[in-house]
Amino acid sequence: MADSPVKGMGEGYLSVLVLIDGTEVPKTMVVESVDIVKELNKIPYARITLKDGDTREQKFPTSEDAMFEPGKEVEVKAGYGPGKEETLYKGILVEHGIKQSNYSGASLVLKCKDEALKLTVGRKNKVFYDQADSDIISAVVSEAGLSADVEGTSGTHKKLIQYWSTDWDFIQSRADVNSLVTIINDGEITIKKPTVSEKSELVISYGNDLVEMDMNIDSTYQYTEVGATCWSHTDLAIVTADGAKPTVNAQGDLDPGKLGAVIEPKNTVKTTPPVTKDVIQSWADSVYQRGHLSRIRGSLKFYGSAKAELGKTIELFGFGTRFVGDAYVSRIRHTVMKGQWLTEVGLGMDPQPYMEANITASSRPAGGMLPAIHGLQHGVVKQIDSDPDGEFRVLINIPIIDDQAGEGVWARMAHYYATEDCGFVFYPEVGDEVVVGFFNSDPTYPVILGSMYSSGRGITTEETHIPADPNIFKAISINKGKTRIELQDDPGKNIVKIITEDKMIIELNDDEDTILIEDPVNVNKMLMDKNGILFETDGDFVVKAKKNIKMEADINIETKSKSDTKMEAVANFSIKALAVKGEGSTTMELKGSASAKLEGGGLCEVKGAIVKIN
Repeated sequence: MADSPVKGMGEGYLSVLVLIDGTEVPKTMVVESVDIVKELNKIPYARITLKDGDTREQKFPTSEDAMFEPGKEVEVKAGYGPGKEETLYKGILVEHGIKQSNYSGASLVLKCKDEALKLTVGRKNKVFYDQADSDIISAVVSEAGLSADVEGTSGTHKKLIQYWSTDWDFIQSRADVNSLVTIINDGEITIKKPTVSEKSELVISYGNDLVEMDMNIDSTYQYTEVGATCWSHTDLAIVTADGAKPTVNAQGDLDPGKLGAVIEPKNTVKTTPPVTKDVIQSWADSVYQRGHLSRIRGSLKFYGSAKAELGKTIELFGFGTRFVGDAYVSRIRHTVMKGQWLTEVGLGMDPQPYMEANITASSRPAGGMLPAIHGLQHGVVKQIDSDPDGEFRVLINIPIIDDQAGEGVWARMAHYYATEDCGFVFYPEVGDEVVVGFFNSDPTYPVILGSMYSSGRGITTEETHIPADPNIFKAISINKGKTRIELQDDPGKNIVKIITEDKMIIELNDDEDTILIEDPVNVNKMLMDKNGILFETDGDFVVKAKKNIKMEADINIETKSKSDTKMEAVANFSIKALAVKGEGSTTMELKGSASAKLEGGGLCEVKGAIVKIN
């Protein structure tokens, strides 16, 4: 049953206990104040102030006590009457300081935080494979030596990368996308969806136990629709998901439906990576939920009570029809000072997603070592040779950094393919406009990403180089277009052509089913087509081989010249056929320098108008 915070106040005086490693701070050490804050998605902390400082001895005896060294476990309890104290906070002493002001004496100030603080220190990179967000969160917490009760999430990631972020920011970003909130209470970590039906055993009544209040109804984020989209590179289409309307706490008579009618707000969150449908569905649900739970926000301050619980509701009574009911608690603050204990609760959720509200969660551009440069910049090439460091860089002017008259900066060049002793070697020309990016947004380390055409520096030399519809012509062009490789991408009519400044041509033509090599300067030509292979030249046609040359035909081999035909062998010259016939139009001579022999296996006939032997 819910009770008022004033219940039990009459049972005794306020008792506040501070325990260090389980040992109560002695009564001789005066606790001046205690300030404790617990909040959704944040690390709980406590600030304890004790009277200290001895001006006569010039010492700080309380500060010097070994009890208050950092690393000790701290527990704070409060209640009315001896033995009625309840735990308000447990944590680790992390800061130890002294202070003095004009209006008070010296004090020892102890700052404590939950052990989960270790999740917030140090940025790191890690890759997770084939896991759900809930499993990833549990693994990160476990690796830090902690444990957490994490509500299961739907869908798995083939790959998810934690990039240069703290474990805490990474966990919160993934929890937020899945409609989860993080509740840390005295060393216990719970990550789950808000349960607006869970109630604390506490009721606040206007005019009875209330000290201060500030509550506000806001219709701005009472969405009527929430959607999420991503890109499918497989289908080349947008993938969409519609958020499910969340269940909200029963408070007041203006529900999200009525408030949403004020401006009918709609929201669509978008990302371009091809994430799964489960991911964008959870994302849309999260935005919807966060918006609707921001319907009533504010704070209530009342007499101290340990019954206020983070992530649960408290009952409000007597606050009028607009605010009466169950208020969702997102923050709790206990303050003890000058014998009075007050509790303040924050109501409702911030509509801002975690990553928007915590911009430092992402890695800092340029590593945070100097002011960063953002986006792509224009550059103009000054020089492509003689890199003083031998790094194959290009000297460029970046107008936004330095004017054209400046010395310029050396920038690395991104190539399509670059490896040891080979690659795709194309450098821009002096005067070309280039696109410049920067490694890690550091202005000291530019990189040329490519070159750009413009109306002032475009393509005018070849019609096939100018973009057209249909887009069937491609080309690689140098020397003002005089030397080029042309590609015609037309189904059934594909043509690949290499052309030099002197109109030397190599052409592979699917349209005519030909291969052509042509040298118009020396008038040489080779053509391969359906009729065979044709060689033409205005000069000599020479075939040389250091070993053998073989000529073979299924039908005939024919040689023909308009003058002499010579065949010569250093060793033997053999002719063999079914029949051998030689004929001279005027004379025919067969001669052996040493000997000659004419022989027939059967009949041997020598015939002429006159036959002369010897």
